[in-house]
Amino acid sequence: MKNAVILTTLMIGFFSPPAHAALLTWTGAAGNGNWSDAGNWSSPATPAMADSLIFDNAIQPSQTATTVALTSLTWGANAGASTVSGGTLTFNQSGGSLVNSGTQTQTLAGNVTFATNAQTINHGAGRIVLGGGSSTTTISTGLTFEGSGTTTFSGTATLGSTPTLTVNGGKVTFSSAIGGSGMFKAGSGTLELLGANTFSGNFTLLGGTVIAGSNSALGTGSFNLGSGSTTVGTLESLGGVDRTFTNNVLFQRTLNVQGGGVLTFDGTSGSFGSSPILNIADGTVLRVNNDLSGTPAPTKTGTGKLVLSGSNTFSGNFAVNAGELEVTNSTGAGAGTGTLTVAAAGKLSGNGRLENSSINIFGTVAPGGSSVDTLHLAITTTMFFQNASVLALQSGDLLSFASLGDWISVSSGAKLDLSGAGWSEGWNTFAVNLNALPAGIESNWTLTAASIDAGFSLDSLQAFRVNGGELQINLASVAIPEPSSLALAGLALSVLLGLRRRRAGGEQC
Repeated sequence: MKNAVILTTLMIGFFSPPAHAALLTWTGAAGNGNWSDAGNWSSPATPAMADSLIFDNAIQPSQTATTVALTSLTWGANAGASTVSGGTLTFNQSGGSLVNSGTQTQTLAGNVTFATNAQTINHGAGRIVLGGGSSTTTISTGLTFEGSGTTTFSGTATLGSTPTLTVNGGKVTFSSAIGGSGMFKAGSGTLELLGANTFSGNFTLLGGTVIAGSNSALGTGSFNLGSGSTTVGTLESLGGVDRTFTNNVLFQRTLNVQGGGVLTFDGTSGSFGSSPILNIADGTVLRVNNDLSGTPAPTKTGTGKLVLSGSNTFSGNFAVNAGELEVTNSTGAGAGTGTLTVAAAGKLSGNGRLENSSINIFGTVAPGGSSVDTLHLAITTTMFFQNASVLALQSGDLLSFASLGDWISVSSGAKLDLSGAGWSEGWNTFAVNLNALPAGIESNWTLTAASIDAGFSLDSLQAFRVNGGELQINLASVAIPEPSSLALAGLALSVLLGLRRRRAGGEQC
């Protein structure tokens, strides 16, 4: 029992603030705005180590701080907007906090250091501004941000010991450059990175939204998506402006890419981790030039476009559930080495090289994408066109297989869309390195209405052939009547319908 009393006494002494810690309320009675003047405080003292400060009704808009380590600083609901300059304010106490209980903007324009012990910044419905001009804000411990308002870091910011910034509400903005180590971003709120950042550690996204306002917004380390089972992160570019990041990448769990524009990763390497999902919003393009490795392969969702240009080696089955996958790589496996499945709402395009063990098409394949080009396929790759799938071709587009073989399978209900320009009557090549007609191709593969409307139909005598390894389609021109002929045909139809109505009327009589 005696030992328990001693231990309790020691614990109380360990966790209690220093004896001189005080709660000081600003009165501003001295009228000069100086924190070093005891006449401005509710008790005859000036801020000292571990004190907590409160600013409410009586507040000067311009104040001068001292250099002091505090536990907390609170602006009350009735506090007017203010700017505190000078000195260095350090927050290093357990349970430390900055709180804005009002709707005004409160600025600490001098140097601010978050040294040890996790700290909380509650911007409430207002705004807190940290730093400005030549001042520096140093963040060496975790910060949690609360409230619906905004915290803005102005001036230079330095990261130490890879802190975790947890934004639970509102928005946190770094308007100038960030140096030092890397950071973790957690919480469902928004982090804006607007400066030309030089921090060299990794940027790890554990949740919420990151908005990039420059090409170096993510620093110089790797951009990592956290591996937690509930991790969902969002990346977007400020204003939908195109951005190019030189970061290496680690994609895990779910990454939403939104906001418009083309977001390009142009680093050296990258990899896929646990259950990666790349969800790309409409009107947004995610381009990854990094060489990607790892397993499993990603799942592509969202109606936007994913472009893979690296010399990829990743394995596992790749699913394009929606939107477009464009491969533009010149070496390696553009879409990995496992099975590639393009769902009914998905599209595969580009002029890259595919080394998938097999490719199942329920949606659309468009070699070359918007340009006339060739989609290259490896020696062992078979492309299965399933019911309702579409092969959309412009004249000159090719599916090129690496060797002679039976590499295409066509199910009943598959379609050819030749609505692109440049087709001619007769034999047209659209695949190379086949040694025989795919089974059922003449009965299973039909032209879409768009192709017929463009003036072609399948030749009724022989629609497909393999000629020296080239798979060709035989197109017959469909005569399109002149406008005058269409008018006469319309008139004749009208007369015929009129006669039929008269006869019908006579019968009723």
